[in-house]
Amino acid sequence: MSEVNPAPQAVAQKAKKRRKKVVKRIILIVVLLAVAAAIALLLMKLFSKKEADQVPMTEYTYIGSLSSQVTGSGVTQASDSATVAASVNGTVTNLFAQVGDTVKKGDVLLTIDPADANEQIRAAEEVVSGYSEQVDELYGQLSDINSARARLTVVADHYGKIVDIAVQPGEMVSEGQILAYLVIDDYMLLTQYFSYEYADLFYEGQEVQINLPEGFDPVTAELTDVTMIEKITLDGYKLFEVTATIWNPGNLTEGQEANIVLKTGTRPVLDEEGKPAVDEAGNAITEDVYAVPYETGLLAFYEKTPVVARASGTCSESYMKEYLPISEGATLVVLKDDGYDGEIRSINSRISDLNAQIAEAQKDVDAKRELLKNYECIAPIDGTIVSSTFEQGQEATGASMLIQNDDVMILAAQIDELDVGKVSVGMQVEISQYDEKFYMGTISEISMVGQNDMGYSYFPAKIIIENDGTLMSGMYCTFTAVASQIDDCVIAPVQAVKYTELGPCLFVRSDTPPDNAVELAEDVVPDGFWAVPVEVGITDDYGAQILSGADADMEVFTGYAVSNANSFESAMMG
Repeated sequence: MSEVNPAPQAVAQKAKKRRKKVVKRIILIVVLLAVAAAIALLLMKLFSKKEADQVPMTEYTYIGSLSSQVTGSGVTQASDSATVAASVNGTVTNLFAQVGDTVKKGDVLLTIDPADANEQIRAAEEVVSGYSEQVDELYGQLSDINSARARLTVVADHYGKIVDIAVQPGEMVSEGQILAYLVIDDYMLLTQYFSYEYADLFYEGQEVQINLPEGFDPVTAELTDVTMIEKITLDGYKLFEVTATIWNPGNLTEGQEANIVLKTGTRPVLDEEGKPAVDEAGNAITEDVYAVPYETGLLAFYEKTPVVARASGTCSESYMKEYLPISEGATLVVLKDDGYDGEIRSINSRISDLNAQIAEAQKDVDAKRELLKNYECIAPIDGTIVSSTFEQGQEATGASMLIQNDDVMILAAQIDELDVGKVSVGMQVEISQYDEKFYMGTISEISMVGQNDMGYSYFPAKIIIENDGTLMSGMYCTFTAVASQIDDCVIAPVQAVKYTELGPCLFVRSDTPPDNAVELAEDVVPDGFWAVPVEVGITDDYGAQILSGADADMEVFTGYAVSNANSFESAMMG
C-alpha cells in the first residue's frame, strides 16, 4: 500500500488548491483500477488453478516378465473311497479306528473275537516295540557321537580372508573358543551420524561421496541404511545414523578414517562488505554446500565372523594364515580326540544284535496275525474314516465303515467358455481357499462338452490337489492358472500407456523429440514430453508389454499429482 507524502511547505497555496481536485480524481481512478485488477487476478486463479497445480508424475520402462491368468472356482471331493464290512459273524471286540481317524492301507480297523488271540498279538508286538525303542536309543547315541566327531573339523562359514589367528597346531582348544576371524573386504562399511537438520536429504539407495585420508582419491558409495535414531551429543545435537557400503578397490581396510559427504546445493560467495561477490563478467560467484557428519568415521569390514571351535580337543592341523583368501566350506582347523572310535564300534555291534532279535519277534507277530485274517477288517486304501456303524461289543453283521482318501483331493472346477482354450491337461494351478490358504494343483481332466447355468457357459474340469490335511470334501475353492508367460520383454507401467487418436502412445521425457515422435492435439502431451506410438502386447494389473516403439529405461509420463500451487512452489524453494 503506497503513502502520499505531505506537500513541501514551500509550494504556493494556490497551486495546492488546484492540485487537490486532481489528486482526488487520481485516487479514485487508482482505487477502481486496483479493484478491477483484484477481480481479474481472482478469475485467473480460478481458471488456471488446475493447470498450476498439475505436477507430472513419471516412471521408467524396464525389462521384465508378464503373464496372463485364468481363474475359476469349484468344490473339493476325495480322490478315492472304499466301504469296509465284516466278512464273518461275531462281536466286535476291538475298534481301532473311529470317525475322523486317518488310516493307512493295511491298517487293522477292528477285530472280531477271539480275545485271547488278540492278547497274544499284543504281547508279541510289545516285544518288537521294546527292542525297537532300544535300537532308537542306540541310534540316538550314535548320532550324538558322529555329530561330536564332525565338530572336530572347523570349516569356513563363508568366503573371505582370515585375520587375528589365535591357535597353533599342538595347542589345546576348548569348545566355544574363538580361533580367528573371517572377514569379507570386497566392500567396506562406513557408519556416521548426521544432525537432524539433514534428515530429509538422506535415503536408502542414494549415491554419496566418501572422502578418505590424504593420498586417497574420493570414491562414490551407496547408502544401504538410514535409521532415524535419536542420538544426543554432549553439546546438545540430535543425530541420526547413516551407513554406506563402499566397493573396495583393494587399498581400503578396517580402521581407516573416512567421511560421508553429500552435496546439498550452492550458495553465493560474499565479499568483504557482505555483498554477493561477482566475477569479472559480472556473474555471481557461488560455492557448493555439503551435509557433513558430526564426527569423522572409521571404515569397517563388510562382514567379520568369528571362527569358533564347536568341540574340545588338540589342534592337530591348521590351514589358517593371516589374510589368506579362502572359500566357503574350506577346512580351517582339525582337532583330534581318539575316544570316539571305540564307542562307535560297540554301539554298532549292539544295534546289529537287537535288529536280529526284532526280526525274529516280528515273524512271531506276523504268524499270529495270519491266524486272525478272517477276524480283522483291514483298510483297503489310505484315507480318513468319514462314517462308521461298528460299535465295540456289538454284532458286526450288517455294519459298515466308509473311508475317503483325502491325501489327494479333486477340485470339481468350472472353466469359463472364454478361457477353456487357454488351459490344458497337466497345467499347474494355484488353489486358494478364501484367499487365506493356498495349495498347488494340476489339471487332470477337461470336459469336451460345455454346460450352461442361467446363461453362464462353462466347461467342467478336474484338478488334482496334494492335501496337507486342511482340505475336506465339500469346500469351495478358487483356482488361478498362468495361461501365458513372456520373459525379458520391455514393460511400461500400465497407467503410462495413453490411448490417443493415433493409437496407444507413451509420453516420453526428452530434451529433443525421438525419431518416432508424433504430434497430438494441443495440451494433450505435457511440457517436456513427446508422444511416441507403441505396439502393446499382454497386460496385467501393473504393466503392459511394449512390442515396438519404445525401449527400456525411458522416463514416461503416468499422470498428474495435484497439490496446492503455492505450497508446492514453497516446498521447491526450500
